[in-house]
Amino acid sequence: MMKTLNADESKTLYALLKSEQSPIDEIAADFNSKFPRARHFVACSSLVLLLQDKKLLHSTQRLVAFAILHQTYASQKSSANPFINFIINTASDDEGEKYERAFILQLLGSDGSSSGKEVLLSQFSLLICIVGRSCPSVVL
Repeated sequence: MMKTLNADESKTLYALLKSEQSPIDEIAADFNSKFPRARHFVACSSLVLLLQDKKLLHSTQRLVAFAILHQTYASQKSSANPFINFIINTASDDEGEKYERAFILQLLGSDGSSSGKEVLLSQFSLLICIVGRSCPSVVL
């Protein structure tokens, strides 16, 4: 099994990172439909590599990447997520962007309930609107 993404998978992952106008649950569903479970770890490892250099992704793409990292393993205990340490360390980084840290804390605090998902969805949309300066259908 390949331990890196092939060219088509890289294009697919990049397209997902650019889909910030979509709701977070749709982005996660797209990720799950386009990457078989056996490729989740490799795809998420690629996201971590991109996230480690804060200049490689736009701020909205970074939020999408963190959402994918979290949502891919959300049905399991947090300790089963192989990227949980990276996610927590980013949330704890005092030099990180405040909106990014706040979003990660929202991800980590979401309990999977329908009300928790609604808060996460609206928080994601609002952050994309503010950070990306693109608010197509958001009424504040």
